[in-house]
Amino acid sequence: MSDQKGFWRFTVLFRQPVLRAYFSGQLLSLTGTWMQRVAESWLAWELTHSAWMLGLVSFCGLFPGIFTNFLAGALLDRFNRRLIILTTQWLLSIQALNLAFLTWQDLITVPLLIMLTITQAVISGVDMPARQSFLVYLTNREYLPQTIAMNSVTVNIGRIAGPALSAVVIPWWGLEGAFLLNGLSFIFLIVVIHRLNLLSEQQEKEPTSFFKSIREGLVYVFRHPVMGPYLVLFGACNFLAMYYASLLPVFSDEKFGAGSHGLSIMLVSAGAGALAGAVFIGGWVSSDRVATVLRWSSLVLALSVIGMAAAPLLHLAVIALFAGGFSMMLQISGTNMLLQNQTTDEYRGRVMSLYTFTFTLGTPLGNLWAGALAEAAFPELPFYTGGVLLIIVFFHLKSALKRRTHHA
Repeated sequence: MSDQKGFWRFTVLFRQPVLRAYFSGQLLSLTGTWMQRVAESWLAWELTHSAWMLGLVSFCGLFPGIFTNFLAGALLDRFNRRLIILTTQWLLSIQALNLAFLTWQDLITVPLLIMLTITQAVISGVDMPARQSFLVYLTNREYLPQTIAMNSVTVNIGRIAGPALSAVVIPWWGLEGAFLLNGLSFIFLIVVIHRLNLLSEQQEKEPTSFFKSIREGLVYVFRHPVMGPYLVLFGACNFLAMYYASLLPVFSDEKFGAGSHGLSIMLVSAGAGALAGAVFIGGWVSSDRVATVLRWSSLVLALSVIGMAAAPLLHLAVIALFAGGFSMMLQISGTNMLLQNQTTDEYRGRVMSLYTFTFTLGTPLGNLWAGALAEAAFPELPFYTGGVLLIIVFFHLKSALKRRTHHA
């Protein structure tokens, strides 16, 4: 293992039956989930023909999960994570099958759709940190970087494959067909997780106060000399730079005059950069170097968003977006890797719930402030502002880490 570099390190994962089965099931489940999100949006449009309702349904499908992201850690550290994942997968399957039945029978209404999307968001808010904290039980510690990177690759493939599959399923089998297939897609992962032979099992804790457990987790993370600063850095990257995709239509249409074709090229470039970043961190970055990679990738991310705004030509913006996608994935996978390596199993659920909370909260808030600033002034301003602020965070982090090391 130690002699292998690059993509070849991932071949070790495919030779492990546990990981092969788990990631196959997760890819199927994630593909169905993203297909359902497309179908939910189209259903909202068919029911209302309202842009406001489209936004409301999307909001209800994401925002409530932010709060359960934050609260889930206390559950994950108290109860068996395998059982929690099995429960969330069954509940998500039931939610999708209910949506399929109501749509098939023409019983679906806007209030029911909103209620079901909120239900999905709340359950997913527990499911996300549960699956993140479960990765450590699937393989040996030496393969954890590749496992985390492969998890990111799987998520991104599902994000692409789901909408692509919806373009085939919805015209042929209707919206109810998309919901039905998503409901069934969870079954394979449920069977896989139920039958997994784990290398180690989580020990359940004695019951304690729920909110006391959350407070202990917050104190543990933010007093930790490594996890606290790098989780703050991850939040800053999300809030100050990872909103760029939401403003790309403005650049493609108004600045470069490339329309939807230019937008597709820009999104593909960012996606290719993210995929390259996942392969890089899994193939070349060892656990003892991940902190250094996180620091410098935040600087690259800052410079890439500034470069994107300053680019006079589309092909230069595409290069900046590739660098942005690359450094963004280093932040996502690298922070996950660092937290998983630094935490003890006693706090793992709470640590990973803070990680998913930071990720799911930072990007939507970043979209809001960046969109408002672009509308009030000009589209490039949030990119320049976010990039400069992130550079300031980069230098502040270096000095903060030096102070912590000195006091230690």
